[in-house]
Amino acid sequence: MIITTPRPLYRSEQLTRTFAPRSIAVVGVSTNPASFGSITYANIAGPGRFTGPVYMVNAKYDRIGDQPCYPSVGALPETPDCVFIAVPREAVEAVVVECAKRGVGGVVLFSSGFSETGIPERIAQQQRLLEIARAADMRLVGPNCVGFMNYGLGLVGTFGTASYKGSPRPRAIGLVSQSGAIGAALAQAQEHGLSLSHMLTCGNASDIDVADQVAYLATDPGCQAIACVFEGMNDPARFLAAAALCRETGKPLVVHKLGTSVRGAQAAVSHTGSVAGSQAAYRAAFEQAGVIMVDELEALLDTTSFFAKAPAPQARGVAVAAVSGGACILLADKAELHGVDLPHPTPATMAVLENLIPEYGAPGNPCDMTAQVLSTPAAARLL
Repeated sequence: MIITTPRPLYRSEQLTRTFAPRSIAVVGVSTNPASFGSITYANIAGPGRFTGPVYMVNAKYDRIGDQPCYPSVGALPETPDCVFIAVPREAVEAVVVECAKRGVGGVVLFSSGFSETGIPERIAQQQRLLEIARAADMRLVGPNCVGFMNYGLGLVGTFGTASYKGSPRPRAIGLVSQSGAIGAALAQAQEHGLSLSHMLTCGNASDIDVADQVAYLATDPGCQAIACVFEGMNDPARFLAAAALCRETGKPLVVHKLGTSVRGAQAAVSHTGSVAGSQAAYRAAFEQAGVIMVDELEALLDTTSFFAKAPAPQARGVAVAAVSGGACILLADKAELHGVDLPHPTPATMAVLENLIPEYGAPGNPCDMTAQVLSTPAAARLL
């Protein structure tokens, strides 16, 4: 594990050139359409995608197809905001040095085999990449990551197959996933109507981590709520600071924590080098910070999407309304069992309920509207 001095969260403006770039370069594009670099370039520069300049970099070629290919980042006609690096691990450091010298805003490192291996030389190699980047005030995503998506910009920055359904609709949610594969799988929900503003991953999180990405989305106007999948982190206090920023900006934060078992925690170390930590400790800290924690991964996106669309709650708990008195009893029992409050309606709401619900019903919470409400659908909409 690399021990670094705790640092504040990156501010939004420190991450803009990385996650909302105006120009991009992809290092490692080749004539092999199945290479990581070629797939990444096609994903970013394809029809209807990112509209800014996208440059190919590979010293082996002058042109690929009908587009110029440059020998190095230094040879590009402009300094790109963000560079995606799709080269073998052994070649990564030289490219990062070149990007730093050119003044690039951020780099995305796909290559694996760094600190997650636990090999001292590889840990040291990742540390050198971090030191190079920070000395140049250049942000670093990865290594060992699958990239990121900014759907509002049409930016699908990954070497994998990725859903893209055009610009996000209003009330879109942002997704942050420490696991790139899980993030990409969840993003497929767009095929079923989910609207995503971003899908951000961080891999080994040598520089930019989950907390930074949550904080970035907290201030992004295209994102109304944030879903987060993470394994663990070396400095949980930074994540709680990001959660506090979400509260300040009114963005619900919904989290699913991986690595809750002993073996799962061990796997987290070998996957991204993360310290998984105690599930009970995380749960207690999240509850205090106002973070919504879901135990099932399948519930993550639905829950986040609900909070993106629902107005801010006026009281703690839920409102129960049904056309069956028995259903009201059942739901009230479950609410008490799980410690869920059923707050009493406001006087204004009670006045509406008492006017609409027959005397054999029960206005309040739970609210037995009775089947009579089915005969007055227009009035029921007031509820």
